[in-house]
Amino acid sequence: MFTFLSIVLATFLGWLLLVIGGPYFGAVIAFGIIAGCIFRGLYLLNLLVNELVDHE
Repeated sequence: MFTFLSIVLATFLGWLLLVIGGPYFGAVIAFGIIAGCIFRGLYLLNLLVNELVDHE
């Protein structure tokens, strides 16, 4: 249920950004969100690898 709510809210937020700021503003915000998620995922993956190496 939480996943469905997240999808609906993200869709509404994307539509709102497109209507308010135009396609360029929405694209910049979307790129920032995606890049931030990728960098955060890489950071957490690096942290996990370092923890696993330290325990060996």
